[in-house]
Amino acid sequence: MASNHRLFVEQPLEADSSITLDKDSSHYLARVLRLREGASIELFNGDGFNYAAHLLDANKASATLKISTKTHKPAASPKLHLALAVLKGDKLDYALQKATELDVASVWLMTTERSELRLSEKRLANRLAHWKRIMRSACEQAGRTELPQLHAPQTLQSVLSATAELENDFEYYCLEPSATPGEFRVDSKDLCLFTGPEGGFSRDELNLLETHCTSVQLGELVLRAETAPLVGLALAGAARRA
Repeated sequence: MASNHRLFVEQPLEADSSITLDKDSSHYLARVLRLREGASIELFNGDGFNYAAHLLDANKASATLKISTKTHKPAASPKLHLALAVLKGDKLDYALQKATELDVASVWLMTTERSELRLSEKRLANRLAHWKRIMRSACEQAGRTELPQLHAPQTLQSVLSATAELENDFEYYCLEPSATPGEFRVDSKDLCLFTGPEGGFSRDELNLLETHCTSVQLGELVLRAETAPLVGLALAGAARRA
């Protein structure tokens, strides 16, 4: 059953079963998309499967769907990860949306010496929820079956330490305009790309990165802080498919 509509749901899904959506999702299908009984919808919940379903009841308060089949869509390998300095305004929204479309597996937000965004604990919780909604919507649009992990902002050193403690091995790259041109090496290791804020990494941060990362220049021109990670992910993804 082909469908142009995809929807993320936070509940278990299984073939040959029925589910009732929450009020927000039901309103979205019945009032925003204006779907009617019998309409085809593709569901996913982040478990790696797509679920083909159709509407039994297009009620704006509690729509019901019948799931017919499920199809596994394995994640590409090796995985792509992004260590991204927090950016001001909607620049971070844009970077997270496009990184999700470019198949990033996880995003580690970083507070760096030149980061201009500072958030209180309450505002941070609200922004994290907002950023996760953006990434979820990007998954719906892009056809992804797994949601990227989003890690709360932490220091560069903390990100390096946290990733080093994970079971999977990483090939680290720093996207730096002052570096020499280079290419991404793709083998069995996951790739983790580090990108700085609007003002770039400080000299001390670059010294720290140089002990862990291969520095790569993406081109002769200086890219904006929200553009560089997307170019890097696109090139890494292309190298992964080569």
